[in-house]
Amino acid sequence: MAQEQADGDDTRVPTIDGHDYTEADQAVFAAVAEAQREHGGEAAMLDDIATAAGMSHEDTRDVLHGLVAEHKLVTELDNVDTPDLGPRFEVAQRW
Repeated sequence: MAQEQADGDDTRVPTIDGHDYTEADQAVFAAVAEAQREHGGEAAMLDDIATAAGMSHEDTRDVLHGLVAEHKLVTELDNVDTPDLGPRFEVAQRW
């Protein structure tokens, strides 16, 4: 179902915080949290997140962009590996 959502169905699910998130948003956010947990709290790579969400890399990347830039629920970390293996993602810190 998350795949269908990412491909253009913009069905929104109301939440208690007043925001509406698509089912794809929810699937990818849950995948980030799960992948981060599986890595001992370390940020996860796109491949791990896409696999956990059951979505293509492209669709996952598009959803991650919204979770990072619009919703600010996920943080993107760049240049954290040597050599650079691409961005990693983690659940955003809430203070």
